[in-house]
Amino acid sequence: DLSLQKLSGTVLDYNATDTCPGGTNPVQTSINFQCGKTMGTPEFVALSECVHYFEWKTYAACKKDKFKPHKEQVPCYVFDSDGKKHDLSPLIQVENGYLVDDGNDASDFYINICRSL
Repeated sequence: DLSLQKLSGTVLDYNATDTCPGGTNPVQTSINFQCGKTMGTPEFVALSECVHYFEWKTYAACKKDKFKPHKEQVPCYVFDSDGKKHDLSPLIQVENGYLVDDGNDASDFYINICRSL
């Protein structure tokens, strides 16, 4: 279980009901929200004295809808075989899409990443 400990500015701190192994303090999570162009996802930064630090770049943290999305966004990332996350959102085409060359000149085939055409 987690309980909201503190919300100040763009930092959100949670305390768990579990205590830190070998200590008396609770296990904690601290999320630092920063302005970003996409919905984003939390990224692990560090672990120090049972505090798990994350950074989350998201348009929700921007002032005055600076990067408000035109359409509803979906998570746009994949994990490789080592468990490392790769953000695919820079590949999104806002208009048109990517033309796939299939060797057939009679038709055009378009694709897009994490968004409809």
